[in-house]
Amino acid sequence: MHLVGYHNTDKMGFSFLESPNRFAFLTSKRVDQLVGAIVWAIAGEGKPRVYALGARFVVDEAGAVEGHDINVLRGTSGDVFEPMIPLNDLPWFAAFRRSQSNFSLGLQPIAHEFVVELESLVSELLHGDGLPTADAYVQAFSEIRERLSESQLRMLRAHFESPNHQLTTRQLAAAAGFSTHSPVNSQYGRLGTMLRDATGWHGIGQKSYVLAWFNTPPGGECIWTLHPPVVAALGQLDWIAVSTPQIWPAFRLAEELAAKPLVEGASDTVIVNAYERNAAARVACIGHFGATCAVCTFNFEQLYGPVGAGFIHVHHLVPLSEVGESYVVDPIKHLRPVCPNCHAIIHRKEPPFTLDEVRALIGVTSKTQS
Repeated sequence: MHLVGYHNTDKMGFSFLESPNRFAFLTSKRVDQLVGAIVWAIAGEGKPRVYALGARFVVDEAGAVEGHDINVLRGTSGDVFEPMIPLNDLPWFAAFRRSQSNFSLGLQPIAHEFVVELESLVSELLHGDGLPTADAYVQAFSEIRERLSESQLRMLRAHFESPNHQLTTRQLAAAAGFSTHSPVNSQYGRLGTMLRDATGWHGIGQKSYVLAWFNTPPGGECIWTLHPPVVAALGQLDWIAVSTPQIWPAFRLAEELAAKPLVEGASDTVIVNAYERNAAARVACIGHFGATCAVCTFNFEQLYGPVGAGFIHVHHLVPLSEVGESYVVDPIKHLRPVCPNCHAIIHRKEPPFTLDEVRALIGVTSKTQS
């Protein structure tokens, strides 16, 4: 979820950049489900109003302010824009302002079309500030190697080995062995500070931006993507690019495998088809529905703890026989998270069982994730 946090400079008596904590907002609204949300801090001042984007941050803490009848959202990871980014003249901003009732409603969700515009604006600004070269990253990583914590090493290795070098905050936490996702921001922040000092690069953005950038799909959780020169550098480091077990391996289903003779000693894990292996679609599906089985409600993290965080199979609802050449998978319409057991039962016949049919087999009431 993406939210607007509005700072009225005239009422507050100081500018947003003078705020004692730029990653905090007070609100009278409920905040119990907002950990992991992205807050976009927009400031307005003067007549006629001049608007600017001051920051964006990930909510790490949400709750009541002790002794006061008000709630607070706080974060430790995000971007502060100095100078702030002017908004008035952007072609989409007038419609955005109207959708927010001129920012008179307090903390307010942002429609997806405007999230796209805001992220595009920030991405263009950040990516326009050239990153170090792969060779510079190799030298920097080698320089800071002895100062890296075991948690940072685990996160880097898992991130490097993951499909498209993308992991959610929860998956990074699991790789490091954390029980919650909050330490991910601080660990990557410290690593980012070391990299900035070692490379001499101090471009705009949060401390960890020198390493990776993040975005949040609609209704999903934060996804971190390593920058290409970082990936190129890590691939040259023998203490990163090692043959460690993959935490989230790719699997295949029998329907996807070509017929071939069995060879003693050979192995092939059989679980999902090509659409289910699509990394971007998989991340978007789990980001939207969560990592709980849509059939039996099993959740690996609840049983196994942090090592199970984010682990789940993804099932493709459309039978492969009905897929044409022009077919484009929609992660929300066409994919569902399912546990390995339910996934195997779904494919016990052709065409596969529907989710409701498998739910009926185990006596689970039908859900909306059909």
